[in-house]
Amino acid sequence: MSIPFSARVTYPVLLYPEVLSFVDVKPDEDISAVINIIAPGKQPLALLSVNAQNEIKCDVSTEVVESRLVLTLSMKGQNILELNGKYVEFHFEIGDSLDHVSIKIPVCARRNEAQ
Repeated sequence: MSIPFSARVTYPVLLYPEVLSFVDVKPDEDISAVINIIAPGKQPLALLSVNAQNEIKCDVSTEVVESRLVLTLSMKGQNILELNGKYVEFHFEIGDSLDHVSIKIPVCARRNEAQ
């Protein structure tokens, strides 16, 4: 008896930090966060796109350091506060396989109480 099946191998991608946490956020300040992403077997990663929930604007710069892709996410404090309890989603391509991976990183932000 033959049983047909199909399978897809997925790549685990490691990232740090798993949650973007911000404390004492002032709405008018510029804020940056660094995210490290590592693919298995030191395969190269290519960032395809970044989407913040509610279409909140954010800027991302990338740098390859050893076998890590280092992302620097930058935005205004007010945008960080609006993302509290939401997420930022990153879309990648892994190595020569052209496999696509999406990662959602939750955001936790607390306003500076002196405001």
